Amino acid sequence: MNKKDIASIYKVLILYENLNNEDITIDSYLNYIDRLYVYWVGVGDKEIYEILKGLWILGANAGHKRVKSMVFHMIDVIEKRG
Repeated sequence: MNKKDIASIYKVLILYENLNNEDITIDSYLNYIDRLYVYWVGVGDKEIYEILKGLWILGANAGHKRVKSMVFHMIDVIEKRG
């Protein structure tokens, strides 16, 4: 389990929950997801990068419940793979 990877995935939820608060805009949220997408494509983890791509496509319309569910699913995948 890579704690850095888990923290970076969890940050997606934090950013989503704080959209339009503080300095977090939809653009900064999507840019963060895009950077994670590139990382996970490089790692070769198709399940993770496909979820990130889906969240990027949905953007602010993804809904809190969906974002939370997908974030915790990705964390579970990372933890199981060790």
